[in-house]
Amino acid sequence: MKEKATGTAPKKISLYDRVRKILESARSSATRSVNTVHVVANWLVGREIVEEEQQGSRRADYGKKIVEDLSLRLQGEFGKGYSALNL
Repeated sequence: MKEKATGTAPKKISLYDRVRKILESARSSATRSVNTVHVVANWLVGREIVEEEQQGSRRADYGKKIVEDLSLRLQGEFGKGYSALNL
């Protein structure tokens, strides 16, 4: 099927713009992948903490300071994002 002539040639997209679009798309995809993996990792960390604190009990025994101790160790290796409040 032939295109209808409009009198103007289609504007050619520059090499820079094409490459820029590829890189933006890759960056966006990478960010989504990292975010998904991070959410899953945080969920798994939370599950481990709950299982350790409760040890089969219906409620946790908060006198053990498990979260505070874990927080100190994780902050030493992974940074401030692992405070007891964040965990």
